[in-house]
Amino acid sequence: MYYFSQAVTVEEAREEAAYVLEQIAPYPISYPVVFDWEFIDGQQARTDEIDGERMTECAKTFCELVRAGGYTPMVYFNQEQGYLYYQLDQLDEFSFWLAEY
Repeated sequence: MYYFSQAVTVEEAREEAAYVLEQIAPYPISYPVVFDWEFIDGQQARTDEIDGERMTECAKTFCELVRAGGYTPMVYFNQEQGYLYYQLDQLDEFSFWLAEY
């Protein structure tokens, strides 16, 4: 299960996780539930000003709630985002999915 997040606060990340958990509850999910947060290129977006600390907090919150729901969480990112924005040491309890284009 792959979820494209646009959370800009921890509360929004909680809401997104609750929504995902509600949607997948009827299904026997055995693969990870993946958190994917990306900048929106070429457009002005409400997510433009998010910094790495808040991005990390949102990912961690989402993943903790997914794990508490009984699923395996994972964080998806590309190299720039992973190495320049995310604080990976705060997410290393979760699996990573590195996009290599």
